[in-house]
Amino acid sequence: MINWFAMKSYMDFAAQYCLIKCVKTITAGWFLFFFIYFIRFFNKKKNPTINYYAMLLLVPAVLMGMNKVFFIRGISYYSSFLNFLLTPLLGYIYFSVAFILLVHFIYLDHKMKKNVYALPHWKNNPFIQDCINHVVFTNNCFSRHYLNRVQVYIINENISPFSGGLFHPFIVLPNIIVNSWDKEKQKIVLCHELIHIKSGHIFWKYIFSFIKIYWWINPLIYFVEKQLHEDMEMVCDEKSIFYTHLPKAEYGKLLLDMVLILKAVHSQGIATFVNRNDYQVLKTRIGGLSIHQKNYYKKYFIIFFSVFIGLVITITATSYPRYTKFTDASLFNEQLEYISELENGVSGVKIKDGRLFIDDTIFKQTLADKNITEDYVYIYFDGIMKVPGSGGGGNTARVSTKDFSDITYLALDCIENDILNIFLKYIL
Repeated sequence: MINWFAMKSYMDFAAQYCLIKCVKTITAGWFLFFFIYFIRFFNKKKNPTINYYAMLLLVPAVLMGMNKVFFIRGISYYSSFLNFLLTPLLGYIYFSVAFILLVHFIYLDHKMKKNVYALPHWKNNPFIQDCINHVVFTNNCFSRHYLNRVQVYIINENISPFSGGLFHPFIVLPNIIVNSWDKEKQKIVLCHELIHIKSGHIFWKYIFSFIKIYWWINPLIYFVEKQLHEDMEMVCDEKSIFYTHLPKAEYGKLLLDMVLILKAVHSQGIATFVNRNDYQVLKTRIGGLSIHQKNYYKKYFIIFFSVFIGLVITITATSYPRYTKFTDASLFNEQLEYISELENGVSGVKIKDGRLFIDDTIFKQTLADKNITEDYVYIYFDGIMKVPGSGGGGNTARVSTKDFSDITYLALDCIENDILNIFLKYIL
């Protein structure tokens, strides 16, 4: 029979604990954004590659939920305030909304892909391979193998070209481009979408979509996602000019032509060529067109990758482990009032394989030192700590002070407790 009281207690803890972690990551995200804004502000040349990579530095903030910085003197008051303010009920509400948003996102993503895969293929494989050759210079590399998997589809609607799919990448082109535009313009559009796929833009759009679901209450993530999309398009504009050797004026004219005849597509998991309704962004894209060398992009990628990995390593190294299992036990009197910690073996109590082993002589002296004269004491052991002040699990034993072999274990040996233990260790 399921112990519903224990389940409810665990769910209350999980809801509150996870919400506190989430709010801490949001707080860290705001502080990290000031660093990102500093980079963007001093990017005098409005370099879209720098701006794009800077925005991606927000992602490590999601790992800050168990960071030790929230428990140092001064800042620990903020953690205490969150423990007081954020109740289990708020946790239930917050993650219920997040779950609804996740289901909605998965549904729309599945529906979009289903519609795409039902479209007719563009059979012009030699032309597609020629475009791949323009954006990938080496034959035996991951980028070429990945782009060779791209499927190009044709749609009858006059919508913006877009790309998507992680494991099964695709590009959708409107029929008007395929049938009415010349090969040079088709090459520009197709190369632009291939660059989105090659550069991992689809992957990062998914990452930010999931962060937006996790941080749905945080207005910052909506602003960052919008800026990231603009930076992605400007990076692709630059690379398209570089790979296709098209003059900047001609590329700008192509952008305007696209806006005049097409309407935009809005989806979180895809990268679109243009957004018809945002003329300020289009103006910025056209005004910011420039040409750089290949080593320019490689240099900034190495810098970004180093900083990104450095942030992840630093945050991980300064965070508490996913869980810490107590090696010592805690002693309580018959009124369940805390008495003291019992060091494993030193106080006459040893813990092995979830059971207590008591040394009569040493433990008797321990009780005498604590002035315990009651008939029973309670010993809590094998508990799990997530962060200071948060944890649970473990077992509690009632021990007779007259006969130390009289031990009653209070935690049920059942599958529900095993499942809760796994969740507490690995899921939360």
